[in-house]
Amino acid sequence: MSLKKYEQEVITRLLDGRVSDEELSNLLIYSAVNNYEFTGVGYFLELSCPDLKLEKETIDEPVLIGKSGGIEVGFHLFVDKETITFECHGWGRGNLPENIRELDF
Repeated sequence: MSLKKYEQEVITRLLDGRVSDEELSNLLIYSAVNNYEFTGVGYFLELSCPDLKLEKETIDEPVLIGKSGGIEVGFHLFVDKETITFECHGWGRGNLPENIRELDF
């Protein structure tokens, strides 16, 4: 499983100033997706990044909103040393479609 274009853009924006351009490039190209979990109201995507050594942190700024049709989503990164968990969550009411990753945000 590889990162979608919008996921790469979100990661790039949320990690801006926290990692070097080279580290970011390596993350986007070489990171391994360890786990994907669809929750109904969003999803979690866990990335293994052995060359990236970041302190434990939740990154949710700047606030990013993705829109596709009538669906609005937000994003968080949960960083813990060599692992980044990407969260996409709905801003609206109700559940998101199971094919949420296939939409263009």
